[in-house]
Amino acid sequence: PSPTPPPDANPPWAVVSGSCVQDGPCISSPNFPSNYANDQSCEISVPAGMGPISVEAFNTESRYDKLTVNGEAYHGQRSPEGVTPVTDIMWSSDYSVTRSGWKICAGSATPSPPSPSPVPAPSPTPVPGPSP
Repeated sequence: PSPTPPPDANPPWAVVSGSCVQDGPCISSPNFPSNYANDQSCEISVPAGMGPISVEAFNTESRYDKLTVNGEAYHGQRSPEGVTPVTDIMWSSDYSVTRSGWKICAGSATPSPPSPSPVPAPSPTPVPGPSP
């Protein structure tokens, strides 16, 4: 029988529309590390059980060019570092001013805790009795 691939063999998320670029577990804005263009957008599909986002770079036009994670817009220098996405991620840039953009990587989902190993019972300590 063929060996079962490790659970993280498939990228945990995927660009489903738009011009963002996927490189294994990482996704970046179009043209990164060069500036992204005006009027760009993309959607990143997030599967259930994904781990927190690891941000490698983040620089967008403050207030206008936004990466939206869990309904919260991140822009300027404020990145979604450590945020665990539970809904799809959206990127959009407006009609003017571009920056170098962003590169985010999928964190590993926290594995379900292993079942606790049995704790050995403490060896009985002799109870000092009355001296003979």
